[in-house]
Amino acid sequence: MDGRAIVRLKQDMMDAIKTAAVSGETLRISALAALAEEMEGTTAKWQERFRGIIAATPEEAASGIITVLLPVSPPRQGSGRKTDRKLWGKKTRQSFADLHQLIPRGGVEYSTQKGGRVAMAAARENQRGNRWFLGLSDKKEFSFLVLLCEAHDGLVDFVIPTPSISNIWPRLSRSRSGTEIKLNIKRENGKFFLLVPDYGPFDITGFRSRYTFLN
Repeated sequence: MDGRAIVRLKQDMMDAIKTAAVSGETLRISALAALAEEMEGTTAKWQERFRGIIAATPEEAASGIITVLLPVSPPRQGSGRKTDRKLWGKKTRQSFADLHQLIPRGGVEYSTQKGGRVAMAAARENQRGNRWFLGLSDKKEFSFLVLLCEAHDGLVDFVIPTPSISNIWPRLSRSRSGTEIKLNIKRENGKFFLLVPDYGPFDITGFRSRYTFLN
């Protein structure tokens, strides 16, 4: 791609952001803005993702399907991997909170505009690309759980009202101290399951991108 093509692409993105702003399509705006910031990478990938974002219907953008077009950060190697993972988790939670107007309350705790208490956890997929391991505090009661799962094909998120899983909550694995809940999510045949000891897989596919719970 020559310099003039890059300039044209940048202008096309700015025009698309303005159009999305008029329509109030916040997820489309976020995807385009993230792409604009990433324009130091491979230009062919910019064009492919740009076409995908623009091709999404308003309904797809509003439902959160468009989030699969957000850039995925590759896992880093080396001694700083744990620090990098924590930093990535913090940034991922903050991006979701900003997008959905959640109020930070410290750590992984947030609240909705109406005062609902939210616990948010983020994790990257395992090497096989079908499992995520997350942890949340078991000390406090929350109204909602937000689980952010980064996959090779984009970010997958779940918004789960805690009453919906009250029957399996006591069965979930705990840390040795008993203060942290361990969540094991598996993707299989296009569906997502929370694996519960002595219970079996609990289907959470229906909670994917259920942002209306946070309004």
